[in-house]
Amino acid sequence: MKTYIITCDSRVDQTISLYEYFVSKYWPNANITVLGYKNPTYKSNIIKFVSLGKDLGPNFLNEQLFNYFSSTKESNFIFNVDDMPPIRPVNDDLITYAQKLLENDSQIGRIGLTCDNKNRPYSNISDKIFQNHQNSNYKLSAV
Repeated sequence: MKTYIITCDSRVDQTISLYEYFVSKYWPNANITVLGYKNPTYKSNIIKFVSLGKDLGPNFLNEQLFNYFSSTKESNFIFNVDDMPPIRPVNDDLITYAQKLLENDSQIGRIGLTCDNKNRPYSNISDKIFQNHQNSNYKLSAV
């Protein structure tokens, strides 16, 4: 599944080099694209970069992301932030499982791949997947 990382101009080179290091080590099958504004000076053979255009500030970022993702052909993708690279081997089978869940059940709109929601009310779907309760005060996070 394609992975997008959002970053800012001041960190674009560091983001690409950081992800290049960790992806090479822990997720060699990853397909990573960094989204930002200013073209990086750091060149990577495995991490792609796409500019969202002119940096109009934080009040326009969501609209720019919406426009970008609306123009892609991916119906499912991984979205992450620039300071959360994989820090241990990624389970490609779990990624494939999550992608199949999304493709086969239109009721699922989002799958979190981190444990940040685990402290909120949830039910187990399997030994590795849980679902937050619909009446939880907080179900989403930045990652």
